[in-house]
Amino acid sequence: MSTQPPIPESKSPFWRFSVKFYAVPGVAQACIELQDRAKVDVNVLFFLLWNATEKRAFDEADVAEIAQHAAEIGRRTSLFLVS
Repeated sequence: MSTQPPIPESKSPFWRFSVKFYAVPGVAQACIELQDRAKVDVNVLFFLLWNATEKRAFDEADVAEIAQHAAEIGRRTSLFLVS
């Protein structure tokens, strides 16, 4: 019997949204395919979806800036993990 590790609890509404949405049947596999086939940053996608549920919208320039910041965080994290 395989058990998954417990998901850390968070007060962050974004984190709670992400965990709940990722658990929806089919979402995890779709996210993997979006990452692999279309190079979509799923964290950015979830951030945008969460904001939409909060009735917030971004224009194209905002989305580009969000994606740029996320990419920079990803690069920094990768460097940290490799070091």
